[in-house]
Amino acid sequence: MTIMSVMGKHAVEGKAELVERIVPVPPEILAKFRAYERDSRCLYSRREELRDRYPDQWVAVHDGHVYHASSVDDLIQVLRRAGLESGTIPREFLPREPLLVTL
Repeated sequence: MTIMSVMGKHAVEGKAELVERIVPVPPEILAKFRAYERDSRCLYSRREELRDRYPDQWVAVHDGHVYHASSVDDLIQVLRRAGLESGTIPREFLPREPLLVTL
């Protein structure tokens, strides 16, 4: 479960601008952070569709493309084969039935 699962789309939304105001951030890092925000919003907004299409799988979204696999290790390999840095791409396990989290 990711922070997106618990907090929803507001978990990362607008954080790039906040970080930029607090500390100087190199443009290439800021661009990656903004891409992560964009991809996280996409993953969140498509969660139900993706859960229906890829139940009980790990799913990642990058530049509008969806990657999926049955385990997180397999997903990382899929991302690497696509030439992507797995650590900079939002990913989430999408259980067939939504998880109930009690705090």
